[in-house]
Amino acid sequence: MTGWLLQHPSLPFYIWLAAFGLVAVWESFAPLRGLESGTALRWGTNLGFAGLDMLIGRICVPVTSIATALWAEQSGFGLLNQLPVPFWLACVASLVALDLGNYAGHRLFHAVPVLWRCHKIHHSDLEVDCSTALRHHPLEYLVVVSITLALIAMLGAPPLAVIAWATLDLVLAAFNHGNVALPQPLERTLRRVLVTPDMHRIHHSALATESNRNFANIFSWWDRIFASYQPEPELGHKRMELGLGELRTADDVTFLRLLALPFRSARAVVSA
Repeated sequence: MTGWLLQHPSLPFYIWLAAFGLVAVWESFAPLRGLESGTALRWGTNLGFAGLDMLIGRICVPVTSIATALWAEQSGFGLLNQLPVPFWLACVASLVALDLGNYAGHRLFHAVPVLWRCHKIHHSDLEVDCSTALRHHPLEYLVVVSITLALIAMLGAPPLAVIAWATLDLVLAAFNHGNVALPQPLERTLRRVLVTPDMHRIHHSALATESNRNFANIFSWWDRIFASYQPEPELGHKRMELGLGELRTADDVTFLRLLALPFRSARAVVSA
């Protein structure tokens, strides 16, 4: 099974594509919130960032996470390759550690001003749907990928664990950005372990007190452990304002303006 998965390194992408399509159909037929911003323009911007990220990633960081895990395994590099731990335990530990690394990195992007200048593009979307998961500035993408590859190597994460983590990370990103709502009994049960759309939507609130909450992507328990969990938005999910306080019009969040945003001064952004 492991050998077959390693022969199909694009499998996480195809699983994500299927999940993305399912969430897109779901939110088209049963949206939680009405979308006031132009959907075509927003999706064009978000897809534009996705395409640019993939292009720049292939040029600047051609090494994949699975290739990094294979190299670490074959060379005996990394913590788990030095310890006499069972394979299943190494996989579970890697999956949990990689998600914790994502959580820590996400908080860092909010806390460090130079990183926030890149990450705020993701938060600039005036609506939140599955396409918002694609909205990341190329500089942020490069930093995140570089940190992830370094973490995989230092852990000595097994390739199978990296495949499982990459699949879950992509699928949950599409799911928890969806403009959808689960039945409340299912929502409460699922949220004990995994991040749900209602939980993550709070992170996209225009209120800084709410956007600095609920940083997790896969496992919801990190926010509870590190005191960054908020169960509900102050105004409720249908009335809460999304996006950034200083970027409130469609003209503020065009593709080219957002691409240049990390390089503009804070005063210029506010006065633009």
